[in-house]
Amino acid sequence: MRTIKLFLIATVLGSCLGQSAFAVSGEGCVAAPPQVGYRPSLFECNGNAAVLFRGSFRNAYSVVLRARGQYNDRDPNNTGCATNRCSPYKTQKRIELPEYQVNCLGDNGYSDFFARTTRISVKFQAEVTNSSDPSQFQQYCLEDKTAALN
Repeated sequence: MRTIKLFLIATVLGSCLGQSAFAVSGEGCVAAPPQVGYRPSLFECNGNAAVLFRGSFRNAYSVVLRARGQYNDRDPNNTGCATNRCSPYKTQKRIELPEYQVNCLGDNGYSDFFARTTRISVKFQAEVTNSSDPSQFQQYCLEDKTAALN
């Protein structure tokens, strides 16, 4: 029910601002629900940033940080490589804890790489056929990469 409410709020807000709220290459995002957290640096991730999932989000297919523009989940110095090993924004290691799934990213939230990121992008299934469908794909706003979220 909460996802449906967030979808409706984002859709209305997006149309009021004249932009789509769910474009993969766009800038649209919605507020992160309590099940999605972020830490700019986590000991368990060797000091790198992490996205934390709780509850049903632990079943998500993948998570990355995204910046504005083309190749927005890739290292800007190596846009030809799309794998996680080439990008500081993609999950490098996943840790399952009793209350959280920790998705360690490839750099810390204080780095110059992370200064350009704007959102947390979650794929709920391997193949996204409709990026406007919040059960397949969703983007959550990440305004301050140097502060904890949820």
